[in-house]
Amino acid sequence: MKTIVVYQSKTGYTEKYANWLSESLACPLKSLNELKSEDLQGYDLIIYGGGVYASKIAGLNKIKKMTSPSKIIAFGVGMTSPQALDLQQYEGLNIGGENIKKIYYLRGGLDIKQLGFFLKKMMNMMKKGIEKKEEKSQDDKEFLSAFSQKTDFTSEDSLSEILSYIKSL
Repeated sequence: MKTIVVYQSKTGYTEKYANWLSESLACPLKSLNELKSEDLQGYDLIIYGGGVYASKIAGLNKIKKMTSPSKIIAFGVGMTSPQALDLQQYEGLNIGGENIKKIYYLRGGLDIKQLGFFLKKMMNMMKKGIEKKEEKSQDDKEFLSAFSQKTDFTSEDSLSEILSYIKSL
C-alpha cells in the first residue's frame, strides 16, 4: 500500500510524531504547507497529523479537500491527556460525517514561547480559568506547570495503536 505522511505543526510536537511514523513505515513525509493536491495522486493511504485547537485538528479540512477522505488516517496532537479528552466530541468535530478511515489523538506538549499572539492569549485565558478552580485535576496541574517550563509528553510508543492498525490494512 503506497503511503505518505503529511503534517502541519506550529510547535514541533506533531512534526515529531509525523517523523516517527514516516520512519516506521518507510514512507515519504511532507508538510501540509508545501503540499499540492497533485502530490497525493497515486497514494492509497494518507496519514495526516495536525495540532488540536478547540478539539479540532488544524489543517484536516484542507487535506480532506485535496483527496478522498476515505484514504485518510488522521491524528491530532494536543496538550490534554487522552484520558481527559471528550473522545466522542473530538471525533464528531473532526470526522463531520465524512468517511475518514480512522482518527487518533496523541499527547504533545506546550512551549508558550513558540506560540503566536492569538494562541498565547487563548492559553492565558485557559490558565486564568484553571487557577480559579478550587480543586485541580492532574491535567490542570500539568497545564499550569507548562507555563513555567516547556513540557513534552511525546512518546514514540504512543504510535503503537496507529501502526498496528495500518499494518492490519
